[in-house]
Amino acid sequence: MRSCGDFRAEETLEKALRAHAIQFADCAAVLVLFDLDDECPKDVALALAERVREMEPLPFSVVVVCAHREYEGWFLASLESIHSGTIYEGDPESRRDAKGWLRRQFGYQEVRHQAQYTRAMDLGLVRRRSRSFQRLCHALEEVISAAEEAATVVTPVSAML
Repeated sequence: MRSCGDFRAEETLEKALRAHAIQFADCAAVLVLFDLDDECPKDVALALAERVREMEPLPFSVVVVCAHREYEGWFLASLESIHSGTIYEGDPESRRDAKGWLRRQFGYQEVRHQAQYTRAMDLGLVRRRSRSFQRLCHALEEVISAAEEAATVVTPVSAML
């Protein structure tokens, strides 16, 4: 498996999930969110979710979502809510180095601005303009439904994408 964000291999993901299960006994769900650059979000999410399913059962749901290219692409999808009057022209998920573009345009620094930009995002705009964000929303709906039934899920599953 190729490198994905902070998890350099599936074994690291498995180790993190097992540690989380021990440390947070009352956890209902874990969201695993990756930037993918040029990889296919669907393929990577399916492979990682399958790997999680192969683990011994976890006491919580696991949601694997991959932001196409990078998380900052979601900022481009809702740029007018973050920087009033500024609209990103084009497909926000096709932009390579959205982080760099934001840095050049607005002085964006990931550590300093990511939480602020996230709070300012118009989630409706992002959902309409970003397929990978739509996947996040759908995955969260799946987890909520499972929790209401006192069940756990690992998502995505191949039939759902």
